Amino acid sequence: MIRQDKVQIITCTGANLEEDIMNLGIFTLPDQIDGENYTSNIVPPAISLAGFRINNITPSSSCASATNYYNCTTMNFVPVYNTATPVQYKIEIKATDNNCSPITGTGYINYNPNGYWTSGQPAANLDLRTLTDASGLNLGNITGKVNVKYTVGDFCNNESTRNYTIQVSGAPAPGIILEIYNSASPQNYLQPAHTINSAVNVGCYSPGYRISNSTGMISYYRVDIDEINSQSGAIITHVYDRTINIDGVSGLTLENLNSYCVSSAVWPVNPGIGACTVDGAIPDDDDAPSTGYSGYTGYFGYNNGQYSMNRYFKLTVYIGNVCDEVSDYSYLHVTAYNKHSAFTVNDENNPVGPEAGNSGNIVNVFPNPAANTVTFEINSSSDTRYTLEFFDMYGRNVMKTAGNDRLIEGRNTKTCDISKLAPGTYTYLIITENNTAKGLIIKQ
Repeated sequence: MIRQDKVQIITCTGANLEEDIMNLGIFTLPDQIDGENYTSNIVPPAISLAGFRINNITPSSSCASATNYYNCTTMNFVPVYNTATPVQYKIEIKATDNNCSPITGTGYINYNPNGYWTSGQPAANLDLRTLTDASGLNLGNITGKVNVKYTVGDFCNNESTRNYTIQVSGAPAPGIILEIYNSASPQNYLQPAHTINSAVNVGCYSPGYRISNSTGMISYYRVDIDEINSQSGAIITHVYDRTINIDGVSGLTLENLNSYCVSSAVWPVNPGIGACTVDGAIPDDDDAPSTGYSGYTGYFGYNNGQYSMNRYFKLTVYIGNVCDEVSDYSYLHVTAYNKHSAFTVNDENNPVGPEAGNSGNIVNVFPNPAANTVTFEINSSSDTRYTLEFFDMYGRNVMKTAGNDRLIEGRNTKTCDISKLAPGTYTYLIITENNTAKGLIIKQ
């Protein structure tokens, strides 16, 4: 037994360990009494290091495929032990060439070149970028391959070491190019308007933008839409705010704001169509955990612009990556209903289809929204054949008539069965021998 007033620290002395234990007054029972070897149980296991993780990732052991980390974000260091707990440690960081051979000299990181020990253990989630060498270099201000070596020791001077070569990079800075859709002719875009007085005029069915020409590394984009006071710019209604993860934006050639799922809390009424659900939306301008919501599409075009016509909006688009975020914005003024669409290039509401001709023909559409059938009233200036086509919000042709129907000079009433179309917003094209009419309808 050990007397309470004689507690001492046991040191590791190799071959004399058993003799030292006896000198301390610690008595063990003979093996033959209960079969246990109490002397061997006194010896602590040697420390064994399994490895370490950086940002919860165990780096690759292959030099050719070294794990990449960006120098603009934290590199949290977490060691993993097989046995025992270290009483001291040392971290060494050295630059290497592409073949993972150490290189030294000006401009190459060489942290703790003498291998000095530090008592205890590294701080929890130690950011390796905070370890700066004598030249002021650290993993936050260099790029290239580096070897990170971690060594630990225990009370008995046992050591265990693990090292990995990692790639340190700087993410290419994003550069945003925001362009506002204006359909004076299809796929025509304008520079963003940074003052309310110069707001870009848009139609209630086709407010949109593209960022497909933006540059750099882009891993997400965020869209923020506010209805604003036309004089002061103060926010009247926070319409939409969502962040979407993406691998580049080259495919975002046209983002129609009517395709966005606006929360039901924003809609003054239940529109009865366009129901949608969003997971992981970010409803506020803060870093709070993202939440999902349910809502409806078609906010700007609903009931021929009931909530957008003659109103001003501010569209802000952000793009970014793990290192940086940039943004641009534009003021929008909804000036066209798209309740009627003339056969002229002055139609501001159609994002797809051929360029319009030049005629005085007028088209009225009702009901809009429609459930099963929609009626077109067409005032034609001449006898002509016509084709009616429908496009979804992605520009895909989803329905087309035979093309041998005719219009007579004067007023024509044409009814179309749209019952097979899925609920949503569609662009229609009425193509005659000389002209094209275009507009949008909402299918309930």
